[in-house]
Amino acid sequence: MTTASSGVREESQQANPQILTWSILLLSFALFCLLFASLLVTAENFLFQSSLPMEVILNVGRGTVSVSDLANPAEQVGINGSAIPDGVIVRTDPQSQGTINFIDGDEGEERLLATLTLQRDSRVTLLGAQSPRFPWSRRGHEIALQDVIGEMNLTISDFAGQDMRVYGRTPGRAWLQMSGPGTYTIEGASEELRLFNHDGQVRLESADGLQSRVVLPGAQGAVLYESPRVEIRPGYVNLLKDEDFAQLHPGTSTSESAAWACDHGPSDIPPGAHEILNAFGLESLRFLRDGGVTTHGENFCVQQFGQRGLDLKQFDLDYLSIRASFFVERASLGSCGTHGSECPLMLRMDYLSQEYLESRQGRQPGETGVRAVPPGGDAIQWRHGFFTHTREEWPMRCDTCIQDHELIHENSWYVYESPNLLTLFSPDPPPEIIVGIWVYASGHEYDVRVRDVALLAKQRS
Repeated sequence: MTTASSGVREESQQANPQILTWSILLLSFALFCLLFASLLVTAENFLFQSSLPMEVILNVGRGTVSVSDLANPAEQVGINGSAIPDGVIVRTDPQSQGTINFIDGDEGEERLLATLTLQRDSRVTLLGAQSPRFPWSRRGHEIALQDVIGEMNLTISDFAGQDMRVYGRTPGRAWLQMSGPGTYTIEGASEELRLFNHDGQVRLESADGLQSRVVLPGAQGAVLYESPRVEIRPGYVNLLKDEDFAQLHPGTSTSESAAWACDHGPSDIPPGAHEILNAFGLESLRFLRDGGVTTHGENFCVQQFGQRGLDLKQFDLDYLSIRASFFVERASLGSCGTHGSECPLMLRMDYLSQEYLESRQGRQPGETGVRAVPPGGDAIQWRHGFFTHTREEWPMRCDTCIQDHELIHENSWYVYESPNLLTLFSPDPPPEIIVGIWVYASGHEYDVRVRDVALLAKQRS
């Protein structure tokens, strides 16, 4: 017994070094595999999932824009062209407008990915804005917003690509997501958030997460807070064609079927020029007149609606508005002149009212029927101008205008949307037939860019 037990112990002692050696080898191999897997995951995340902060720039289009920090609620005046870090609250007052530009790329190769314009009396919190670190990354561009209040215009450029995501959370805790290139109008009120999808991809989700709906282009979605739900409502229709002047691009058709006709004043010496300009990947129509000129000139684009005009009665509308985005880089004259002829940017609508048609064509009140539209020069004209610095001897309102012209800042995009043109002229009758829409720059020297011109209409619900 003693001899046998001793042999077993000796055999066990001889086996122990082998077991220990194998254990060390297996443990080392497991640690190697774990380390290798960690390195692979880290490399995969770095190469395909990691991101870098976007360059976020504030542009002040009008008045004063306030900025504050989530950690420090004390507001400061936002400086035009200043960078905005994550966690900043941007707010406009009832007289101001500001635009947040989201930019990607190195200096000299910068690309404008998105613009978020805060209209008057609006507020938003920028939680973060990230771009993929490498072109081959599987992660797209992402912008996270919070507490969307007021009215905002969001444009996502083609440079952003289909992987672009803009997330927003409302004060009512509802979610919205915009994906890929597109244009959107967001209206955040106390009881609901409304989002009009001009031409992009939108998904809205109620605060309780039980309803999620896609808002198709041309439609309007609404997220209600008190009784959490998502509704799809009729949107706006753009009655204009070619809102970004694409048919004026070099190499495209300039036949009689083109939507816009552009030219300069017949007596302008020297004449100004119009061209398609691409800046940071954002294409726009540019009106340019320079060289130290001290005589009057004008560059314009007009979209007319033929001999019979655009009869609004066929649409049964309750809302009609002109919207345009523009950028005044320079204007040599201040204000807009007595006749509204010196504004660096002017919008004009030629229209006919029912009362005007009856007086001009001898119709009895209430009489209907097809009629020819008189030339644009014989129509009623609504004008509205924008300027960048004042000239004391010139009034804020021209003698043919019903509203004061608007003072805006140079070197900043400005988004204008008119009041409802069906009620603006009260007690005078509203437009019944629209003859044409004009966009023009005038004065001595000017450098102006225009895009996204629309005549937005909404039918009665």
